[in-house]
Amino acid sequence: TVVGGGDNGGAAPATPAAPAAPAAPAAGDNGGAAAPAAPATPAAGDAGGTTPAAGDAGGATTGGTSDTTKNEPPPPPKPTKEAIRALVADGKATDAEAQYLEWASYWREDDPSLIAIIEHAVLLQQYRDGKFTALMGLVQAGDPDARDVLRSVVLSNGNALQPEDYAEGIRLMGDYHEQTTLNTLRLLIYHENPKIVLAAIDAMGDLGDKRVVNDLVALFDDADLERSVHLGAALRKLGASALVRTRFVAKLKFPQAGEKERAALTLAAAGIPDGWTLVHQMLVSKTDTYYPLVVTTLIALPSDESRAFVQRALAGNEAEQLAGLESIDLLSDKNQDATLLDFLRDTTRPLPSRLKAISLLIKRHTNIAAHDFRTMASAIEGVDPAVKAASMTALPIYLDIFSVDEREMIRQRFDAKDEIVARAARIALFQYAINPPVVKVKKKGLFG
Repeated sequence: TVVGGGDNGGAAPATPAAPAAPAAPAAGDNGGAAAPAAPATPAAGDAGGTTPAAGDAGGATTGGTSDTTKNEPPPPPKPTKEAIRALVADGKATDAEAQYLEWASYWREDDPSLIAIIEHAVLLQQYRDGKFTALMGLVQAGDPDARDVLRSVVLSNGNALQPEDYAEGIRLMGDYHEQTTLNTLRLLIYHENPKIVLAAIDAMGDLGDKRVVNDLVALFDDADLERSVHLGAALRKLGASALVRTRFVAKLKFPQAGEKERAALTLAAAGIPDGWTLVHQMLVSKTDTYYPLVVTTLIALPSDESRAFVQRALAGNEAEQLAGLESIDLLSDKNQDATLLDFLRDTTRPLPSRLKAISLLIKRHTNIAAHDFRTMASAIEGVDPAVKAASMTALPIYLDIFSVDEREMIRQRFDAKDEIVARAARIALFQYAINPPVVKVKKKGLFG
């Protein structure tokens, strides 16, 4: 028998009753629990089951770029050392320096050979632009090429330098024992400018060539008081003090006003104590004509009494302080260190005195001022620019503090508003570059 639709074995089953609709839960009901709050609308770019922002996918950021980003040019490539060297070779030292600063800051390292060629070029250009201190800085940092340039300047009668600059260059030739300048110096002792004459006399004494003794002795005929003192000191360095004695001892009894005092000072400068009674009177009376010049002669007459007069001068006015610093070697190492450190730190002292003290600290190569130099060089304000610059150039001799961070601090000073500070920073970095630290400074003095 054919079973009809809905048939079940010939018996029509009863139609099952439709299940009762469940009761609608009350607002906030969820099977006896509160319904969860509706999910917050996601912020653009959010993910995690929410609608992705433009460029998003799969509910998570994929790093896709927007149309705006796609249209941006790629970042410029980082400077390379080869490109920087090429700029120097093309005479674009300033551009090379800018790219090197970017390179060094990015890689957090330095290439001394690259620093040397860049800053050599930059500083020489500054010298050609009329900044003589740039050349002097290179010479004092140890640049042999700059030393050749300075020698040429001295041999060519200064190349229109200011007298003060020319005199400084002349003295540096004496410090470096540049014998090739001797004949030029023999002419310069007759120069019309007194500052240049004194510098030439000092340099001839430092050169140590005894062939100039007669040239110097002949200058006494027309020499004033200051020139006579410089001549006496130069002849002492040349081992010719006996000639000074022969010429001046008898004059200690001359009745002419000022003549016996001149004789006493000249003898003292030559290291001859025969006129000490007169020298002592000048030191006690502090007569303007002879004081503080007389203090500078005490370095050649070491004694406890001389040391006491030097210490008194160091506590005096600017001129006295500078004269006392000329004879500071009479003091013990410990007292020298303490005195120079006090000059460095005491902001009430005259600026020339503080700068002279810094130069003497550098020459002494002690580590007592390392922290002070670092603090003054890195100060943003509150430090005289000249002191900051001098402190900056002192940093390379203190190898234990001349780290990568110190060099980064120095590079940041390239843009200092004070030109003298910016130049000193370049000189300091150049000095580091040509003399990379390999050993620590020998400690001596107060804290050695």
